[in-house]
Amino acid sequence: AALLNLVNVLQVLKPNHFAVYSTVFTPGQLYAQVDFLLGAFKWGWSIAYIFFAIHLWLLGYLIFKSNYIPKFIGIWLIAAGVCWMFENLRPFLFPDFHINFMIILLVGFGELVFMFWLFIKGSRLKEFN
Repeated sequence: AALLNLVNVLQVLKPNHFAVYSTVFTPGQLYAQVDFLLGAFKWGWSIAYIFFAIHLWLLGYLIFKSNYIPKFIGIWLIAAGVCWMFENLRPFLFPDFHINFMIILLVGFGELVFMFWLFIKGSRLKEFN
């Protein structure tokens, strides 16, 4: 749904539509409309990441409880979910606080570790062959 705001930006700035809009709106109004749509995309995307964080929490918990996948991957995914949640709620709750981007990269690396574990080890599990 957030991506529809980007499509609307393209519609506003499309050459044949822009010619029509430029006769009705001033350039300042058009820029404000584009800025509004880009901001709506940004906030919609952040809300989607909040749901992604919840997904990582649940997935990490299930992995932690399972006997197939190493528990440290589950913990890593839960930590990644916490980082995603905090980073996307931060503008609402703590607008002046900024988390170090390297922390997000290190914790997000757990998602890659899980993916590679599934590709390499997960395909060799006896229960699934």
